[in-house]
Amino acid sequence: MATIVLTTAAGWLLGQGTVAAAIGTAAASLGGYLIDQALFGERVETGRMSSMRPTVAEEGAGLPRLYGTARLPGTLIWATRFEEVKSDRRGSKGGPKVTEYSYFANFAIAVASGDISLIRRMWADGKEFNQTNARCGCTRAARPNRPIP
Repeated sequence: MATIVLTTAAGWLLGQGTVAAAIGTAAASLGGYLIDQALFGERVETGRMSSMRPTVAEEGAGLPRLYGTARLPGTLIWATRFEEVKSDRRGSKGGPKVTEYSYFANFAIAVASGDISLIRRMWADGKEFNQTNARCGCTRAARPNRPIP
């Protein structure tokens, strides 16, 4: 709306067919565009969770005893609340402002009763989880409360 008003006003004030009128209407058009974007600019939000329903820790749940190699589900035994990280950026070539949300939490999962030597692979949401992107480790029952590297 500001673009139309300012361009019309510049054309009326500076006249028609002159170089000054062409430069004036171009400047007015740019100024109107900036005003319109400031007032009515589009905002896009991506990745925001409407509700967070974390899994509940299972107190007293039995854990399997493992010999050899097996595929086992984990049992959540401790977790922090989800923390939200918000980042704003401008879209390319004057596009809308984009707000992205990402979430993280810390948690501990019990896999088996007794000692295990390693966890070879993990899955999350049906996809293999890349363990190099997270701090993962095994704490053995023989040495409880050891910090995970």
